[in-house]
Amino acid sequence: MKLLLEACNDLYAKKPGDDTTVVTIKARNDLRVNVMIGPPVDKNMDKCIVNDFINAEGKKIVCGGTTSQIVSRELKKEITTSLSYFDKEVPPTAEIEGIDLTTEGILTMGKALDYAKKYVASENAINDFPDLNKKDGASKLAKLLIEESTSVNFIVGRAINPAHQNPEFPLNLGIKLKLVREMANCLKELGKKVTLEFF
Repeated sequence: MKLLLEACNDLYAKKPGDDTTVVTIKARNDLRVNVMIGPPVDKNMDKCIVNDFINAEGKKIVCGGTTSQIVSRELKKEITTSLSYFDKEVPPTAEIEGIDLTTEGILTMGKALDYAKKYVASENAINDFPDLNKKDGASKLAKLLIEESTSVNFIVGRAINPAHQNPEFPLNLGIKLKLVREMANCLKELGKKVTLEFF
């Protein structure tokens, strides 16, 4: 719809008259996306949480190095880092058999959130979103959440990552929860059904 509105706006030199009306209906199959980010506080919950995650309906995304290791261990599947696409701002993705997308955690989610905020606020969808078609982890994550999903379930581990306590690390300790909540709010604004589970 944004693309059509922008085309009308361009035809009227950004000053549309009273004869521009757009009504759209988009019918599509439900696509649930499950995002596991961060390890649980109680390590004894790893097996149960991964089991629930892997058996949930829909696509599976794992965000975070430690989270990926937990999923890999519990599924007994190897993690393979993908170096086929390089972006200096976004860490590389990885692959785990049975998982649709495996990314680094906070940096990747932060960049995907930037895309989501731009998407929600944009008046010019044609020019603002070629990034969603790039091959880096943040673009792939954003595309799955923004364009492909109809509902999103975040499975959020609340364990403290030791790397985030390093004063040289540019992000503060509570950033993971903040990023997930902000992403959830953006997705709700886009009409997605969003659930958050904390462990």
